[in-house]
Amino acid sequence: MSTPESAKLIQLFYALSYLGQASILVPIVIGFQRRQRLAPASRIIFYCCLMWLVMMAFGEFARKFWHYNVVIWDAVDILEMWFIGVAYHRVLRFRLRRHFLPLGILYTAFALLDIFVLHGLMRSITYTIVLKSTLFVVLTLLYFEQILRELRNIRLEHDPMFVISVALLLYYAGTVVAIMMRGYFIDQDAILQSQIVYAVNSVLNLVMHGLIARGFWLAGRQPQLAVEPLTAATAQRPA
Repeated sequence: MSTPESAKLIQLFYALSYLGQASILVPIVIGFQRRQRLAPASRIIFYCCLMWLVMMAFGEFARKFWHYNVVIWDAVDILEMWFIGVAYHRVLRFRLRRHFLPLGILYTAFALLDIFVLHGLMRSITYTIVLKSTLFVVLTLLYFEQILRELRNIRLEHDPMFVISVALLLYYAGTVVAIMMRGYFIDQDAILQSQIVYAVNSVLNLVMHGLIARGFWLAGRQPQLAVEPLTAATAQRPA
């Protein structure tokens, strides 16, 4: 591929990256409009979206004026665990809930070790990102198992926390490999390949933000039944 074509492709990836970041405004606007109807867990996810917006803005500012923002994204990796962890602490009813606080403390300690010792202040904390993504995948799967055990008679695609959980599962399961590949390409000075990984991450961002926005939009609405209840009239109807 020629240099001009590569440059155009990289510019396209940059534009997609900014679009993926800016899409966080969609769930924030919808969540703010329906803030009074958000369940406690969904409200915490809304606060997490606000945190993402503030940190992304600060990260872009630091990149432009200080040419360094690695520590900011490292802080996001720590804050995400607390916001999303507390959200699932509100909805999960497994005995695992009692271990959420010590697990959060251990995760934070490991993240700080990764920042200052394992990867340093100039590189992304890949080990922490993999651990965080794994924990989030486990939390969402535990929530899905809980739903199956409860056998609720509602259409799950109209349940706000289910939709949000699908968003988180898709994003964190999809980005863990992309982030590891990005670190490898950066080390190899493979600029185009690293930008392709950024583009994949941006698409996943768009999907996650869109699904979270839908979850907020569904808050407080009457859930649709998956199976209509059997009434006396239908029971007496001949086959």
